[in-house]
Amino acid sequence: MKTGYTKGHLSYILRLLESKDLVERVYEKRRKLLVRAKGKTLLKLLKEHLDYLRRVSRDVLSELREELVSELKPFEEEVAEILRKLEGD
Repeated sequence: MKTGYTKGHLSYILRLLESKDLVERVYEKRRKLLVRAKGKTLLKLLKEHLDYLRRVSRDVLSELREELVSELKPFEEEVAEILRKLEGD
């Protein structure tokens, strides 16, 4: 089977995937190399990535809320002042 990739490039990619524990090498008879994906590892990485995205989105929402609060603070103070004046009358 031809892939268009050099052996060196394939070896590099295979080592990279192995270092991330995504695949494992399996040798058959006559030293034939097979590469097997590790399903549980893929699921683990997906969960970690989704958790990271959730944390980042919470941080962004938190910052947005702080910005909105700081922008609305003068308005809230003005409304409070008007209410104090109305209560005094």
